[in-house]
Amino acid sequence: MELALSLPEIRGNICRFLSLRDHKTCALVSRVWAESVIPWIWYSVIHHPGGPPEKLAVLHKHSASVRVLKVGKHRTLIDIYEWFENLQVLHFIYLNYQTEILEYAADLIRRNRFSLRRIHFHFSANKDSAVFREALLCPLLKHLSFNNVAIQEQDLMESFIKTCTRLTTLSLKNVTFEETVHLMFSGQAFTNLEQVKMEYVRGPYLDILRACQNLKALTIIKGDPVSASSFLEVITVHCRQLCVFSYSDCGLDNDGDFEKIAMALPPMKRLQGSTKTIRDFISSSVYSRHFENLQAIQLHDFLLDDGTNSQMLLSSCPNLRSCVGVLLNAEDIESGPPWVCQRLEHLEAQIMVHPEREQLHLVVCRQLSQLKELRILRTDMEWWSFGTRSHTGILSLRLGEGLELLASLSKLEYFNVGLLREEWRSEEVEWMTQAWPNLVFIYYDFNEEDGVYPQGCKQMDSLGFKLLTEAYEWLSQTALHFDFVTNQMYIQKYTLNVIVETLQATQLQNCYHCSNKDAQTTFSSGTIFPSFVSIAFNIKNIDPGSLWVCQWQEHQVHNRQEFAIRLACGESRLDDANKTRY
Repeated sequence: MELALSLPEIRGNICRFLSLRDHKTCALVSRVWAESVIPWIWYSVIHHPGGPPEKLAVLHKHSASVRVLKVGKHRTLIDIYEWFENLQVLHFIYLNYQTEILEYAADLIRRNRFSLRRIHFHFSANKDSAVFREALLCPLLKHLSFNNVAIQEQDLMESFIKTCTRLTTLSLKNVTFEETVHLMFSGQAFTNLEQVKMEYVRGPYLDILRACQNLKALTIIKGDPVSASSFLEVITVHCRQLCVFSYSDCGLDNDGDFEKIAMALPPMKRLQGSTKTIRDFISSSVYSRHFENLQAIQLHDFLLDDGTNSQMLLSSCPNLRSCVGVLLNAEDIESGPPWVCQRLEHLEAQIMVHPEREQLHLVVCRQLSQLKELRILRTDMEWWSFGTRSHTGILSLRLGEGLELLASLSKLEYFNVGLLREEWRSEEVEWMTQAWPNLVFIYYDFNEEDGVYPQGCKQMDSLGFKLLTEAYEWLSQTALHFDFVTNQMYIQKYTLNVIVETLQATQLQNCYHCSNKDAQTTFSSGTIFPSFVSIAFNIKNIDPGSLWVCQWQEHQVHNRQEFAIRLACGESRLDDANKTRY
């Protein structure tokens, strides 16, 4: 075995299946192992401007290992576009209209034409943009996403169709087709195309769908009046292998059209869309034929539902694995049939509990306790969500009120609860870490109501930092990611000093950039702790490009006033593997 592991190609094959956290561990074994692992650590990079010159120097040193590059903040491209020789995936984020920048982008694609497999445009390009032309001429391209462009050259489309024969995913947003260019998609132009995302199902877009004989996933971005006959033609004649359907609002004119579509669609495995449209589909007399095969459902606007449809789905779909964006009423759970989705792994739901019926908390927890395969549970809520409802209660998750019933969720990795009726106590957090051994993420919001200093914030030093110091063994053993969130108005320089002292005492690592003056004063840019942990400060109007949290991990920046300490002992398994933000 030792001899086998000494061969570079064998080590390389092993490393490709490891997580980023494991890569960092392997890099500490020996210099030989580090040489095999470091290219995988730098496999994916998100580049933003700012930081010391050493930052770019390190990126340059490892640029040959980069296969996935996300470029943000337009001018950074000028500095780095020549470095990357082996790119396979390229994301342009916030790239602007400047001709100079677009030329560099086009040259970056041209240099990697014979290695690029995926290109995403998150910007508006000119009609005759060179970067757009170059993207259509990459022979290995499998995934293409672009918006705000005009396709007007027939010869360009001919080259695109002949060159990109391996294309499997195509996303079109705000794309206009000049003259008869879209007719180039006739026949079986893209025999390998399996996923299409578009705005409408009409005109040129219908011609594209007619060319996708092997289409398996269709996403409609915008609602628009749809000809039922045209849509039926597409899904019954041309796209007969469709199994994933996502839409905001099909814009069908009458209820009869819903039944026709539901009958014509092959049995769906995944369904996404607005609650209104899904409600119409579910209520149709023929839609139950899809329940047996349905594995994932995602709703976009749960406020249009009263919980009845969500209860029906959970009690009718035995193979459901993911259910996101649903609204559940505890009274429906109590009176309705039991859930049959015993394989459910991902549940994100708003759960309404009548404030005068405390026993409903136990009813909900008993039902949740049956989902023994659950890995992700998110029940966070916003106060405004209940403004138009008679049920204004919030699910209570405390010991003695139902939390202990969830001990059966031994596979739980992610637990996110936004607003709670009452704050958690330290015994609740300790119970979770012991009952759920696979837990890697807990989110808890210390809330402010009517301008009153919340009890949770008062307890932040005594509870929060006690957990960081006395309970550090829990964190290191479970790779726990614990969030404390409180309003910015309660941030004191004293509190930040306590954070520093606590982190130093527990041997944590901090590498950050933030806009809060007190935080900048308290934390020096050179503060480095021996072991790996990350801290992020999320402040209103912070520049997303200036926030880089540790060398290894990316965190979302929320555009609202909040102060967040994100403590991650190692990489969360729910994060994208092999991602470096630099």
